[in-house]
Amino acid sequence: MANATSTFNESFLAAFLEIAEAVKSEFGVYLQVAEILGKRWSFVAGEPEGSTFLPSKRLMLNEHLGLIAENWEVLPREKQEEILSVLREKLAVTRGM
Repeated sequence: MANATSTFNESFLAAFLEIAEAVKSEFGVYLQVAEILGKRWSFVAGEPEGSTFLPSKRLMLNEHLGLIAENWEVLPREKQEEILSVLREKLAVTRGM
């Protein structure tokens, strides 16, 4: 689900949503992209809520965007690094932020 008022690069968001759906299906990990506004992280796209009440993990993608992950710890370390790397590359290529 993407925020209708979002001005983020649609190519990046499409790639993110595809990755988020695959990660949710395979590992049960819910991902969101958030715009970083000082201390506040504002929802941009992804699953609005997950299935657990565990605290979410906040991971910086760049100085403007972050990834919020629920159940991040269940992912193997290599998969965590792969997801972050792919999303950061998509941001750099699309110049979304």
